[in-house]
Amino acid sequence: MGDSNINPADDTVLAAQEQELDDAIKGMSNEELYCAFALSLLDEKGFADLEPLEQQKMVTELVPRIEAFVTQELYFALPDEQSSKLDQMVDLDGASAEQVQQLYQEAGVDMGEVISKALDDFRDLYLGDDKPQDDDNATLDGGEA
Repeated sequence: MGDSNINPADDTVLAAQEQELDDAIKGMSNEELYCAFALSLLDEKGFADLEPLEQQKMVTELVPRIEAFVTQELYFALPDEQSSKLDQMVDLDGASAEQVQQLYQEAGVDMGEVISKALDDFRDLYLGDDKPQDDDNATLDGGEA
């Protein structure tokens, strides 16, 4: 008859949980999303027990780096013609979020997919133990492996 270990109810629960998470993320500003992501990185890195003030300081330092990384990945995801057009839009009158989204849609670039991959890549770089760190984050590990 089929694999008796597969429970369709589990798939339904997982789908509902994923939808709840998607809805929560859609309601967040970029700043809130990056702060939540930074907190999760600190937790994964083993810094969940820091004093709130120290944790906030680390988040405040990490968020601009996350934002810059995501912005760079979004920019490089555009074909050359569209990246030149984006440069012109920003230089001329400061492009609105809607104009930028329209440009990405016209270029056939899924911004959500690019952002998701950029966050995954940032996580890998930040948490990677085998990568040399040449900045202030080198002290986050405490020199231990």
